[in-house]
Amino acid sequence: MATNSEIKRKVELWLCAKLGQAVPGLTFVPAKGGDDSNDAADLIPPYCFVEAGEMNKVLPGEPTYEGEASVTYVTHIDDTSSTVHSATVRQISDSLAGLDRGFDPAQGLIVHGTDISGTDEVEDAEKQSHGDVITVAIGCTG
Repeated sequence: MATNSEIKRKVELWLCAKLGQAVPGLTFVPAKGGDDSNDAADLIPPYCFVEAGEMNKVLPGEPTYEGEASVTYVTHIDDTSSTVHSATVRQISDSLAGLDRGFDPAQGLIVHGTDISGTDEVEDAEKQSHGDVITVAIGCTG
């Protein structure tokens, strides 16, 4: 049976793969570092950072979990008011809203359902970056 950290990693990699297909040309990186297709070294905005939060078991003895993951679209502060930025956030949000249910053989993950549960913005004046955060609730078995 998978551990909590293994489920979190599977969810992050699954979201990166799905969003990478839906929004070509934008880099999606998992919170725990890159993978074979993206080593996540020296990231330069714009990019998306995908992080699964705590995943809670639904039933004892069953490998089914529920939790939330966040997708943060990071750009330079100067780019935050552009129509391109807004269009990209909308494309990411629409892609998250349309995620498929079912089995993902690459991650060995069954996705039972997803739902956008929140949005927020963050800024880092020191790094001159801006982030739009979209939070997604997810139920999965892995």
